[in-house]
Amino acid sequence: MEITWLGVVFIPLGVIAFVVAPKSLYGIAVFSIPFTATSLLNSSSGYPLSPLLFFGTLFMARQLLSSRPGRVTSASREDRSQLLLMLFLGVVVLSMIMPVIINGRLVVSSSQLYDLYEEPLRLTVHNVKNWVPVVFGVLFSICLIRQNGTVVKIQSTIKLYVISGLLVSLWGYFQVLCGPVLSIEYPYYLFNNAKIESMQGYTEQLEVGGDLYQRISSVTHEPSIFSKYLLTVLPIVLLSVLLRRPLFSLVRDRYVLAILIGVLVLTTSTTAYLGIICIFLVTAILLRRLHLIGWRWVPYAGFVAIVLLTLYFKLAVFQNFVDTLLLMKYESGSGLERALSVVNSWEYFKQYPILGVGWAMVTSHNLLTFLLVSTGVIGFTVFFSLIFYVVRRSLQTLAKFDPNAGAQDSSVFVLVAGLVVGLVTLVVIGILTGLEFYLGYFYFILSMLVALNIAAKSKRGEPQLDASWKMIRSVPVS
Repeated sequence: MEITWLGVVFIPLGVIAFVVAPKSLYGIAVFSIPFTATSLLNSSSGYPLSPLLFFGTLFMARQLLSSRPGRVTSASREDRSQLLLMLFLGVVVLSMIMPVIINGRLVVSSSQLYDLYEEPLRLTVHNVKNWVPVVFGVLFSICLIRQNGTVVKIQSTIKLYVISGLLVSLWGYFQVLCGPVLSIEYPYYLFNNAKIESMQGYTEQLEVGGDLYQRISSVTHEPSIFSKYLLTVLPIVLLSVLLRRPLFSLVRDRYVLAILIGVLVLTTSTTAYLGIICIFLVTAILLRRLHLIGWRWVPYAGFVAIVLLTLYFKLAVFQNFVDTLLLMKYESGSGLERALSVVNSWEYFKQYPILGVGWAMVTSHNLLTFLLVSTGVIGFTVFFSLIFYVVRRSLQTLAKFDPNAGAQDSSVFVLVAGLVVGLVTLVVIGILTGLEFYLGYFYFILSMLVALNIAAKSKRGEPQLDASWKMIRSVPVS
């Protein structure tokens, strides 16, 4: 065990906050979601202690110790999102019996071309912990939902999430400037101090036309993870700008939007580019479905496509860049590894289709095959039932609000719309490149949507009453 300088500062601070300022734990946990390459405590035998894991655990522990009664509403009782979320967790935990049942009868591949090997699948001291991140994520989601009982609280939480995204984006710009402009070494020891090699994405470079370009990972452990996180922030700001319902202010929202798109472009990540396209398409479809835009956006999209095609065929540098990122990648080792992981996972699933072979026992860079091989048809069905249910509830919430109405109603509309676009984009990108269930951004987007659906319905229905008041009101009067 090796405590980092951040651990020296924040571990005692977290313990003090747990006792004297417990409300601050929630804000710090939300703010720390993108810091996936930051470690408070490094361990040679496992993953480091991240700020989210530390402060999130303290936040959840404080929630459990709190004697304050939760809010009881008909909306929260009717919503089935938390039930489906807990059911998914139950399937994940249950799937861990499969390695015990299989006990070496199935030989699985590493699906890594540069470290290709096969080994019998068994439950070991290393993989027995695979389900723990999902337990943390689900419990963190439920605590977030219960913490955000009103629209005002949800707005404050999402603003904090966007501010965190803005700051790590600015740190990403700083990472770009360190080498060629400032001529200084990138200070990785500040926020990229995890010692596991797979988390040192700040060292990655991309070769285009014989030249090396620095890839941006900011405070995350690789550029694609940085991109996926920002793809959950971008839709919230984008919808605020498009519908002219500011999150901060009209001018500031535009600046934030430009910063987010700019740093996504500079990541040189295929995930970022596909995600941006997906966000604009899903946004256009959603706004069209809600009758907020017509088909005037189609000529603009066509014009942008023509410009990009012209640049591709006329500008050699741009063509090399596109070929490296989008075309040659799927002919490279990375693309072959992804294809191999999907094919192998499908073959293993066909042998154990009910519960799969156990959670994260096999690597698959595709959300569909990962769920099938990890939890079988049961987990696959429960997960997508959860996603479809949350999206359907969110669309019902959007249908009840007029974006041109009062300030609070329109802000709810924008937040729900932005979160829906973010969740759909995350799932689509997950199908193409995988979804990291051990990171916090997926659980945050999901929990905020659930909380907004409950709060919005409560706001338009009965007033929220504490459990004690519910009991008093139910007492018959003689």
